[in-house]
Amino acid sequence: MDNDFGNLVQILEEQKSIYEELLSLGRQKQGELVKGSVEELDKLTRKEEALIFRNGRLEEERCRCAAEIVARCGLEENSTLQELLKAAPEEARRELERLRASLAEILDRMEKVNRENMNLTQQSLRFIRFSLETMAGETETTYTAEKEIKIEALNRLLDKKI
Repeated sequence: MDNDFGNLVQILEEQKSIYEELLSLGRQKQGELVKGSVEELDKLTRKEEALIFRNGRLEEERCRCAAEIVARCGLEENSTLQELLKAAPEEARRELERLRASLAEILDRMEKVNRENMNLTQQSLRFIRFSLETMAGETETTYTAEKEIKIEALNRLLDKKI
């Protein structure tokens, strides 16, 4: 395999591995968000930050490697991976196509998990806000015939602080 394309494949493999780890951490966060374990969430967040930092360095390497391929193959400066594939030798092209598909799938799953985590976080914050308002006596809670709780001033505490 061409050396530049081989380097690109290696970098993308490493990035794929990092994204898989980030996806795994995101799933672990879901359980910790449900439990409300702040300490575990903090540990997971620190692990994520380290992986994101590592991925940033790899991204810089990937950009340098792609720039070398672009210059050597006479492609336009801002060529996409799809355009690089056209200039790649057959073996590298197969690997890069496999990696492209795999990365797209992982990133789609990460987006879904991150969206779910964001919703869990928002639910937790609403519960905390409600609890604080209830303890402060700023929420009027009434019960209907079906014993459902109705909250009439859920946002008062934040409004006053702003």
